[in-house]
Amino acid sequence: MQRQMLAIFMLLLLFQTIPLEAQPAATANGEPVALTDGALYLMSPKWSPDGEKIAMTEANYVGIWVLEPATNDYLQVTDEVGAGFGFQWSNDSRRILCRVSKFEKGRRYNAVKLFDLQTGQVQQLTEYRTLMTGLPQWAENDAGVYLHSNKGLEIFEVKGKGVVSAKPKLRQRKVLYVDDNALYHFENQLKKRIVKKLDGIYLNTTLSPDGGKLAFELYAGNMYVLDLETNELTDLGEGNHPGWAPDSKRLVYMIVRDDGHDITESDIYAINIDGSGKTNLTQNREQIQMHPSWSPDGLSL
Repeated sequence: MQRQMLAIFMLLLLFQTIPLEAQPAATANGEPVALTDGALYLMSPKWSPDGEKIAMTEANYVGIWVLEPATNDYLQVTDEVGAGFGFQWSNDSRRILCRVSKFEKGRRYNAVKLFDLQTGQVQQLTEYRTLMTGLPQWAENDAGVYLHSNKGLEIFEVKGKGVVSAKPKLRQRKVLYVDDNALYHFENQLKKRIVKKLDGIYLNTTLSPDGGKLAFELYAGNMYVLDLETNELTDLGEGNHPGWAPDSKRLVYMIVRDDGHDITESDIYAINIDGSGKTNLTQNREQIQMHPSWSPDGLSL
């Protein structure tokens, strides 16, 4: 990838008070502001829920770093391989959940870990093992962690200050996962398919902040929003790595072009969840823009 991708930028957004269907999903307000100097290869930034920190990873998803934009202070959370792929903040912005990897005799072994930024405590929720194809996800209210793997659906309840139980009670907990290219909702010990099986592989599934909708893309296909109450599926067209606005009414995502080997261009878009208001936020900028994250206050990316 080109050198311009090394820095992390923040783009301020401008919103207009006109009906949703008649307005762009978002409008860029001025030029992006660099938050890093590019000395370290950093990518895939994610805002913490409290809006005070940004977590990011290095090339090939090695390690996790946390930046506090207000002070420009950095913290290296871990340097483990694979930690930066699909990591997740806890709702209290205190912990980061991820899958880490190590290699032994040419084989890859994965484990699930929790990193507490306040205490520095590291919890390993699983043993290192092969065939862990799924990514760990937080359950509702950070009460537990779930993982779909070759062992099926595994759920770990996080109690108090870090005690983990592998046999939690599952009531009143929303768990969404992909199995055999179909999307499932696990509730009260029952596995329920919530949308018919689509042609393709589900990628980058992400639940809306209000818990009522799911955004995802299909491999070599389009991007979609699923209403979990009505099962209504909206095709949003081409798009990759959707991320939610705080109001659960808009998405930010990227559209990437490549030559078969390298990424040649990428722009950041915003769109309303009904498919209206599609806006290119980075058009005519020289950098390759990827992996946007909407700030919790809704005012910047």
